[in-house]
Amino acid sequence: MNYYQIVAFAQNLKNKNMAVYNNDRDPNDIMWEKQNDAFTNDPNNDLDIMMEGLINQYFDAIKKHDYSYMFSDDNRYYEAGHKNENHIKELLHGLIGICRVDAERLLEDSLSEVKEQFVDGLTHKIINQWFEPYLPKPINKEYFKEVDGMYFVAHQFDVDGDGWVNEEQLELLLHEYNNGVK
Repeated sequence: MNYYQIVAFAQNLKNKNMAVYNNDRDPNDIMWEKQNDAFTNDPNNDLDIMMEGLINQYFDAIKKHDYSYMFSDDNRYYEAGHKNENHIKELLHGLIGICRVDAERLLEDSLSEVKEQFVDGLTHKIINQWFEPYLPKPINKEYFKEVDGMYFVAHQFDVDGDGWVNEEQLELLLHEYNNGVK
């Protein structure tokens, strides 16, 4: 599936109310849970088949990828590796950015599927880099405007009142946010 087919597929999903990655399933049993009655759990559903194909294509690509292509002296190997890496990034964008697959879960599954090939951890470093645009980044106090010991947080957090909190409240909000508490 090329990038444009992924986009068309994602638009089709969106038009039918989207599907979400089911976090409760076994990592080896990647299926889709439906949000409403627009979908059925019919195994012959074209959307299910296409999404499963896209996920399988992604996992096949990361298993076969040459993670050391950038060190090659032969330009043909470099070009082939670079092209394959761009294809993997397009698949990731289709799965995470468009189809809304859970990035953290997909990263975890990817790291468990692809065994580390190098002593320095190069394989997993590269996979982690591919996911950086899709994972939440931690924030700290410097991110917020401070006036007289109060911090304006309404643009980041839903808080009661006027959107200003003291330093203690901010630290609690940051701790919860940076540790994934919803």
